[in-house]
Amino acid sequence: MWAGSGSVGRVTTPVQAAEGSAGSRPDRSSGLLAAHWLRAQPWLSLLVRLGLVAVALPAALPKLADLRGSRRSVQLYDIFPLPISDLIGVALPIVELALALLFLSGLLSRYASILFGLMLIAFIAGIISAWARGLNIDCGCYAVGVDLAVGQDPEYLQHILRDTGFLAMTAFLAVWPGSAASADRLLGLEQRPWVGPARPDLGAGEELRDGEDSDGGAGDGSDGQPEDDAADRTSARADGQSGGQAHGQSSGRARGQSGGRADGIGQIISEE
Repeated sequence: MWAGSGSVGRVTTPVQAAEGSAGSRPDRSSGLLAAHWLRAQPWLSLLVRLGLVAVALPAALPKLADLRGSRRSVQLYDIFPLPISDLIGVALPIVELALALLFLSGLLSRYASILFGLMLIAFIAGIISAWARGLNIDCGCYAVGVDLAVGQDPEYLQHILRDTGFLAMTAFLAVWPGSAASADRLLGLEQRPWVGPARPDLGAGEELRDGEDSDGGAGDGSDGQPEDDAADRTSARADGQSGGQAHGQSSGRARGQSGGRADGIGQIISEE
């Protein structure tokens, strides 16, 4: 409390001001990260889409060219009865080709990636089953499956790891199906992501502009803290000046009174 002011002045130190302004930094950083992700995600999804085209199309074409061999590939796993194995052997390359076309065009990307992911899970399960039962066969993933020669490595582990990587790609596209140069976006069928910030119906560009404007607004709001600190310091200086003036006036009166008493005593002594 300053003398003679009757009020309490609050002084904000530079450390406190820095701590107060730092509170808005996480919000601003998260907003910038979200804006960068919204800008990059459609292109990442496009790359994943094209990667899945490179997975599904080479798997479909050799089987379509040899449907009898495709049926034989399914039969070698010895999981289903013969009629079901033949049906799977014929249907599988047709579905793979259809998925490749969907990924290429960007149409129904989420549903296509979910279906392809379920197929990959079935492929992985079939390979594990063949490995566990000691079968020595080619997986028939990118060619017609055959019985391998005795001593030839079927490379089950490599096939499982490869299909697991493809499964991760389908999971990415299922979570973030919106991609650049897609039929979904052209036809208004693009779906919102399951995780992370979503682009509004207005489009990604306007979302980014809105995010940048909100970041600017947050910056203006954080600038108000130094102005409050400056006002507090100005008030403190004013209180100090008024306190100093009051102290100076009281000191002057005290000196004047003591000087007057001293003159009075001198006059009494001179009269005696």
